[in-house]
Amino acid sequence: MSRLLKTGWGDRLILAAAIALACVWVAPLFWIFMLSFKPNAALMARTDVLFAPPFTLKNYTDILGTSQVFRWLLNSAIVSLGQTFLTLVIASLAGYGFARTTFPGRRWLFACVLAGLAVPEQAILVPLHRLFANLDMHNTYSALILPKLAAPFGVFLMAQYFRGIPVELEEAALLDNASRLKIFWRIILPLSVPAQATLGIFTFLNAWNDYL
Repeated sequence: MSRLLKTGWGDRLILAAAIALACVWVAPLFWIFMLSFKPNAALMARTDVLFAPPFTLKNYTDILGTSQVFRWLLNSAIVSLGQTFLTLVIASLAGYGFARTTFPGRRWLFACVLAGLAVPEQAILVPLHRLFANLDMHNTYSALILPKLAAPFGVFLMAQYFRGIPVELEEAALLDNASRLKIFWRIILPLSVPAQATLGIFTFLNAWNDYL
């Protein structure tokens, strides 16, 4: 392998493998994109010829003209961005509390949070439905955003990341009469941007792709 790398063939093989993998990844998306220009009759009759006529824009005009696709996109954006922002706030505060503060029952409460990772979302759909029905919150953004805010994964991720930040930084700030809130805002949050970005991406994608 080292000899291949020295002669340059190793880089070429890696590049060829990467291109082949990219083609395999993009091929289904390209297939679907080309089929979107086919009329329904041709689509049902034959799907093996992508570049053969007839082509049409009727599918796009139907979606953009007769459906509420922009309203659907707005709903998805509001729910996804709302879940992402509030999850980052709650998970960061809760994670910092578990990582840096000491209070009675802290370990037990953190264990309960971790136990939430073992509960599938489908198991609480019916109780949530009845709860929001009793609260008259059906067909509202709150009913879609609120159940996802207390995400155990987010609290666990932020708590573990905060534990990796040197405590000496906070001790030095305490010597300068900085409050806990100021330490969290000015020191901890800037240092935890990688973890927040990771959690934000996961939360947004899960919210956007959530059909339940």
